[in-house]
Amino acid sequence: MSESKFYNEKQIHLIETAERLFAVQGYAGTSIRDIAREGSVNSAMIYHYFGSKELLMEAILEYRTSNVARFLDQVLNQELTPSEKISQLVELYIDRATTHKYYYALLIQVQLLSRDSKITQYFNTLRERNFRLLQTIVRAGQKKGVFQPDVDLTLLISTLAGTINHYVLNLNYFRSMHKSQEMTEEAYLVLVKKQLSTYLGSLLDKTLLVQPLPSEDRS
Repeated sequence: MSESKFYNEKQIHLIETAERLFAVQGYAGTSIRDIAREGSVNSAMIYHYFGSKELLMEAILEYRTSNVARFLDQVLNQELTPSEKISQLVELYIDRATTHKYYYALLIQVQLLSRDSKITQYFNTLRERNFRLLQTIVRAGQKKGVFQPDVDLTLLISTLAGTINHYVLNLNYFRSMHKSQEMTEEAYLVLVKKQLSTYLGSLLDKTLLVQPLPSEDRS
């Protein structure tokens, strides 16, 4: 199944091939020729579809984030409480991070590029789009009086993303630490998703929700 309506099957195949090679070999260390060889096409086809390696990287970012934006829009318009909407977004992020490990490894490289890089600028534009949608959900919760009025959304997103990314990018280490080597990869990922969902759900409740006053302080 395709993740995006903007690309055909051949383009998606090349995007996913490039994504994997960029994540493993590094963006600078991967050539169009490498991608063509791994994708079983000639270099001319990649240039025809994407124009350059830089534009291919932008296509990866667009491909992976476009349906997230659509999902955010859907969540925004659903008849859910602000807390339920935030929970859905966290579940989505956890699921995508555990499913698309190469992409999330690649994002670290993107963020290490010069801030003047066109790729970095493009990535930041995509992130800002999703940030604004999330901000709308949080503000709606604040307006209803269920979310804290002084939430630092930038730090909250950094905490959530940082926790998920660190855990997912170090799965082998944590698997060994938790003595879960005997579990199948599929079973272990189910466990990881459950652990992250439980922990981050509790963190969000403490950070976002307006906490009731202790009984002795209530008027």
